[in-house]
Amino acid sequence: ALAPLQKAVERNGSHGPSRHLLTRTYLALGQLPEALKQVESWTADNPTSEDAWTDAAFVYLHSGKLKEAEAAIAKGVKPDSDDVLAFRVKAQVLFARGDARNAFASLERANKLNPKDAETFCEIGNAFVRQGNTDTAIKAYEAARRENAKVLCGLVGPHHAKPTAKGARPTPKEELL
Repeated sequence: ALAPLQKAVERNGSHGPSRHLLTRTYLALGQLPEALKQVESWTADNPTSEDAWTDAAFVYLHSGKLKEAEAAIAKGVKPDSDDVLAFRVKAQVLFARGDARNAFASLERANKLNPKDAETFCEIGNAFVRQGNTDTAIKAYEAARRENAKVLCGLVGPHHAKPTAKGARPTPKEELL
């Protein structure tokens, strides 16, 4: 998938969906420097694109560049935005900053915008895991699976929340006992 996406971006650098997919593909392949170059080029080429800034925030966050992620998400999410992904990324940045109250508010906004979005339910589950509220986290992961049976985070989320939960596989250490 990488070669066709690179070609699409070379042909039309203004095509946001191609830039987004190329950026996410670089991240999925663990090619963080290439993802950084991509978002920096995208935001330079189109500084008014909320999508570009949202992806930039996501890449900066995964690069450990929290200040840059905060600045990018501030440009990527407007108060009247209806971009569910942007609110999820904003929540991730806010959690990384330690601002759980505003991060939860961002997740609530994402959930109101699309109450059937499996990825938002997964982020809600992750948030409850951070707080140690595993039972509620498991319910959020179950909601994610209900909305999309194939969403990976919904499938592994309960194991993340509570490794010894009903139906969870024992850890290797538990198998030895």
